[in-house]
Amino acid sequence: VALRAVELNLIGRRELLEALPPLGRTMVGLGMLSGLRRGELFALRWRDLEERDRVLMVREAVYEGCFDTPKTAAGVRQIPLSDAALKLVVDWKARAEHTEPDALVFSTWSGKPISPNNVLRQQIFPTCEVLGLRRVTWLTLRRTYSSWAHDKGVPGKVVAQLMGLASPNESTRPDLCDRVSAEPARMRGADAERPRLAGAPLAQSAPGSAPPHAP
Repeated sequence: VALRAVELNLIGRRELLEALPPLGRTMVGLGMLSGLRRGELFALRWRDLEERDRVLMVREAVYEGCFDTPKTAAGVRQIPLSDAALKLVVDWKARAEHTEPDALVFSTWSGKPISPNNVLRQQIFPTCEVLGLRRVTWLTLRRTYSSWAHDKGVPGKVVAQLMGLASPNESTRPDLCDRVSAEPARMRGADAERPRLAGAPLAQSAPGSAPPHAP
């Protein structure tokens, strides 16, 4: 199934964050509030969070379990965190199984990297279905951040720097919204063996307390 990388509107953002279980809520919220690439989000370590200075350091990216530097030189960067983004991460840290400096912020119970497709399959897609929302992917979150930043009047050069882009044109080019993200075959077939996600029970109803809303 091909999915278009459209952004979420304000109502969709709030509904999704309120309905997701803790792991999905933190990852979706942070993705929308930071513009991180999928590989950068899943490669975050607790040492990358400078809580006192309210910034996130992007140093790594992970793909299929292999860690490397971000895809471009501009990808190594510092991202300021809003109150909502910082609270999401701090709240998640209180739940996380592994919080050592070198530990991954989002990991399996054994400390291994989480499969991005497992998070989509187990938490995000089912929640979108319950809410009647179009399926949200990692690219949707990055596009949402880009659109929100431009709507708020943030200069294109600044948006490009925050998103780790080599050129401001990359965050505004017309084809970005129409880029197609084809799901891997394993997401369309029978369920593969899945590692248990730390703090990740599948929930299709809103938890008792709502998280901070995205802007």
